[in-house]
Amino acid sequence: MQAFGIANKAALTPEELDDQERREIFIQDQRGAIMLAEQRAMERGMEEGLKIGRDEEKLRIARALLAIIDDALIAEKTGLSPNSVQQLRNETISPPA
Repeated sequence: MQAFGIANKAALTPEELDDQERREIFIQDQRGAIMLAEQRAMERGMEEGLKIGRDEEKLRIARALLAIIDDALIAEKTGLSPNSVQQLRNETISPPA
């Protein structure tokens, strides 16, 4: 395969060879840009997944504490807003249909 590529290049004029090399460099640059974009997307996805997991854990803890402590203390200890805790309490008292 590599020998075929060398043979093809040998038949090119210097201008054609320059054009082909520029195309190859462009293709490599595009591949690099795609790989970088994929890596950044994966990192953002992982960060978002961790945030969602933390938020779900806060809600789980808050639900467990509803029966034993007041809303203000739950909000303080979990980092949830007082409104979020009150909403959880309301859902617990009358779950959505």
